[in-house]
Amino acid sequence: MKLVLIGGGDIGRNNTKYETAKIDNYVVKLSGKAKPNFLFIGLASSFSDSYYKYIKDIYGNLGCETGKISNKTLKNIDVVKRKIDEADIIYIGA
Repeated sequence: MKLVLIGGGDIGRNNTKYETAKIDNYVVKLSGKAKPNFLFIGLASSFSDSYYKYIKDIYGNLGCETGKISNKTLKNIDVVKRKIDEADIIYIGA
């Protein structure tokens, strides 16, 4: 398992500049897979859906299959466990 922890950098939301391209490419490369399974977990429920839309586009364009754990998903621990077990990349947005 590889763990990459980063903080800061804009992803292009709210008319900001997309600053994390090098990091995003590196994370996908670290997975070692041609089409990694990418899982987004949004912690700030007030904007996690809009945040995920940007992340989905970014990582989808980098060749990932993308999915998320939403507040609704959290109610089903079996689904949460399966999604985490299947993920090659887990992105936690705070």
